[in-house]
Amino acid sequence: MEAESATSNPGESAEGLPPVMPPSSRHIVQMFVVPGLIVGGVVLLGLFCSGAFGWMFGFGHAQTPEAFLQRLDDPNTDVRWRAANDLVQVLKRDDELASNPDLGFKLADLLTQELDQIAFDEKSLGERLAKLSAKDQEQERQKLKGRRDYVRFLSACLATMTLPIGVEPLKKMATLPGADPKPTAQMRRHAVWMLANLGDNLKRFKGDPDTSYKGLSAARQEAVQARVQQEADSTTGLRRQLAEQTVRYLKDNQYELGVIAALAECAQADDPDLRKFTAFALTFWMGSPQENQLAEQTLLALSRDDGRGVRIVLDKND
Repeated sequence: MEAESATSNPGESAEGLPPVMPPSSRHIVQMFVVPGLIVGGVVLLGLFCSGAFGWMFGFGHAQTPEAFLQRLDDPNTDVRWRAANDLVQVLKRDDELASNPDLGFKLADLLTQELDQIAFDEKSLGERLAKLSAKDQEQERQKLKGRRDYVRFLSACLATMTLPIGVEPLKKMATLPGADPKPTAQMRRHAVWMLANLGDNLKRFKGDPDTSYKGLSAARQEAVQARVQQEADSTTGLRRQLAEQTVRYLKDNQYELGVIAALAECAQADDPDLRKFTAFALTFWMGSPQENQLAEQTLLALSRDDGRGVRIVLDKND
């Protein structure tokens, strides 16, 4: 009888079980909406703290030359890295910032200093390597890797400018020997690629009929040349050399910057991939008749390259 009574009333729950009820709107909010808001808040907080939020939506760090210079001088390594990374993106679309001489000189100074420090650290590590434990050796290598990563950011910034201020440190980076084959190959390949980028971006200053670059206004060109000339007249050392080279190049695009000679040196390297990048970079540079002849000879030799040397394979951890 009890069984019949239970089956005859399907709406009634079995003894000991709670009644089955559809979820209320409050339960739906608790299960889905609240967790979604929490996850979204955490993601936005992470983007804001990393600087990506401000970059994506156009606010946060100021994008003025002075603001970038201040961040590039920050003692915090992460701040400097993010500043250089953000700057590369801005320089691609901001011709006025990309033609700012003060920013270019600062970037050239930083890159030169970092390259000198890397060379010193590599030599010092080589002398101490046998005395260090495996753990200490790895820590030292990671420090060097951090410097090299920063150097790649700085070189990318200089290569995206419309002024040849970064030519000297980029040439140095492309021809700099190193004790460790893999990071040396990575640095040199990157530098040659950046020289190719710089050769293309220089066309943005005056414009180029063969590309979509319209060039800067005459007033902006005059202001930039006047500022670079002022730097050439009032400074010494490397900065004066860079300023004088830039002034001459802006007056005459055929002025010898030494890039073709540096690329010709890279074409003699044992690294077949570096030679391949060199052939690509040479197509972006024109110079004096002597330099153009050297470029043609180098390209002709590279066209007959037999693949000599041992290919150095780089992975994502290098």
